[in-house]
Amino acid sequence: MKNNIMFAIVLILGIILGAFLGDVLGKYETWEWLNYGKEIGLKEPFILDLYILKLTFAIMINITIASIIGFVIAAFAYKKYI
Repeated sequence: MKNNIMFAIVLILGIILGAFLGDVLGKYETWEWLNYGKEIGLKEPFILDLYILKLTFAIMINITIASIIGFVIAAFAYKKYI
C-alpha cells in the first residue's frame, strides 16, 4: 500500500515537472512540439442547485507530449531507484 502511494506521487510529480519543462521550453521554436496536446474535461462547470446547497463540479486535464515524457521518465526512475 505504501509503495503504491509513493508510486502515484512520483508519477504525479513527473507529470507536473514534464508539463513545466514543456511550458518553459515550448516558447522556443525548436521545442514547441512539446506543448502539442489536448484538453480533456468540462468546458463549463456542472452546477447542481438543491435550493439550500449549490454544488459546482469542473475538471480539466491538459495532456501534452512533455507531460507524457515526464510520466514515462518518472515511471522508469521509480522502478530503477526506489
